[in-house]
Amino acid sequence: MGHDEPALGAIARHRQVDAVSPEDEEVEVDLPRPPPCPAPAAEVVLDRLASVEQGEGRRGRIGAESDVDGGDGVEEVRLGRTDGCGPVEIGHGPERQAGRRIEAGEGRDEAALPITEVRPEPDVGADPGRGPPPATVAYSTGMSFGPTDKRSSGAAAGGSDVAAGSLANRLRRRIEADGPLPFARFMEIALTDPVDGYYTAARARPTRSGDYLTAPELHPIFGHCLAHQIIEVWERLDRPVSFMLREYGAGAGTLALAVLDEIRRAAPPLLEGLRYEPVEVNPHRLTELRAGLEAAGFAARLHEPDDGPRVGVVLANEYLDALPVHRFVVRDGRLRERYVDWSGERFVEVEGPPSDPEAATAAARLAAAAPGTVVEVRPAVARWLETVAAVLRRGVAIVVDYGGSAAELFGPHHPEGTLVAYRHHRVAPDPLAEPGEQDLTAHVDFTDLETRAAGLGLRVLGSTSQAAFLVGCGLEDLLRREQASPTATLEDLLLLRSAVRRLLDPRALGNFRVVVLGRDIEPPLIGLSARLPGAAR
Repeated sequence: MGHDEPALGAIARHRQVDAVSPEDEEVEVDLPRPPPCPAPAAEVVLDRLASVEQGEGRRGRIGAESDVDGGDGVEEVRLGRTDGCGPVEIGHGPERQAGRRIEAGEGRDEAALPITEVRPEPDVGADPGRGPPPATVAYSTGMSFGPTDKRSSGAAAGGSDVAAGSLANRLRRRIEADGPLPFARFMEIALTDPVDGYYTAARARPTRSGDYLTAPELHPIFGHCLAHQIIEVWERLDRPVSFMLREYGAGAGTLALAVLDEIRRAAPPLLEGLRYEPVEVNPHRLTELRAGLEAAGFAARLHEPDDGPRVGVVLANEYLDALPVHRFVVRDGRLRERYVDWSGERFVEVEGPPSDPEAATAAARLAAAAPGTVVEVRPAVARWLETVAAVLRRGVAIVVDYGGSAAELFGPHHPEGTLVAYRHHRVAPDPLAEPGEQDLTAHVDFTDLETRAAGLGLRVLGSTSQAAFLVGCGLEDLLRREQASPTATLEDLLLLRSAVRRLLDPRALGNFRVVVLGRDIEPPLIGLSARLPGAAR
């Protein structure tokens, strides 16, 4: 295919391919194959980005059936060069600007429901047989979301109308016997129960037929970009013979396969000494991961996690958001924690005295700056960072997730916190319903992450948007390489086009935060080198 027929431009106008949605058919994409050019300049221009408040975008778990990000927020993405070489452009038609919002269920426009009654009881301490005395929070009905999108939605504490399944029954019996559970404990059990937890069950969750998609499932190009940041770190550390690559929340190895494949192509000496260490709670996914790596020729690179201090890279892509959160609110001048109780018909959220002193101390500081709103605290982040600091003698930890600073997350924008449940590529109306059958997640407090990391001797090397990080890691060159591949099919190029648009769109995955923590390595790094106007920093 020559310059007279831009590859993806022709594909975008093709009307007979099932992979193209009705909306996509109207979008023209021109990615002409240029003459050979040097590497792109660090300054990359992303034109005409819609203004999106930091931390207020949508969660990156994108539906398979519908284009939930809608392409809105970006009318035109231009990866430009300052060296005179031709640009790569992804054009979005003006009809894409009026994007729809993502709401509970099928996007119902329900008003958030007010609290109708609060009955606080004295903090007389925990009853050994029943737990802390709760203050019941009564709502006019169950869970409801206002007209807001799926990453900025906070969960108004209500009650589940249905509690089906063995895990729900076990939780009900436990609560009836021992008293309400702190929400953090309920979330931990719902997600990681060894038998029926959401993340430990046999059924794959991050798939087009499952409940959500993350960046690695969209296209291998995400992992290819990450690989180039890993290669740079290896080179900056004088190419050590043994190099650790540890991935938290490794799943079935989708990201690992893309990263290792690109390292094999671009830096074979690194691959020879690389130790890939997946950390994954689901034994079914680990079995799939091992099989996938073996089939791809990477079996020798797979190792069990080692606690000793080493040189390398730690990856955590959409991992921290699933760690359990304690939920607090100041009521009548007193700090109260949210618990999960059983009403006789459903799980409901009630209030009681703090269950965890460490979490309560952190929550008190946050609540003082956001009176009357729910604040969320993750002590598990501190434990995770302690593990990373212990294992990382030299190298970096790359955290990719959605969230914001404490000031952005806790206040009038999220009066009921940032807790959200997902099921079947939709925001579920009740986070307490059917535990183990839906994803539970809350935004990452990057203020807390960075402060704790610095206290453990991990330097914050930089923070940027996911879109800028991918561009800095060579997304433009990788796009051109994929386009020029003689084996690429029409379907391959359509998938690439759709994935890149979503990875860059600031109202989808593009505005995710990337934080790079390091030890014994100095900035700048390529992933932190690009600056995109309007993107989160």
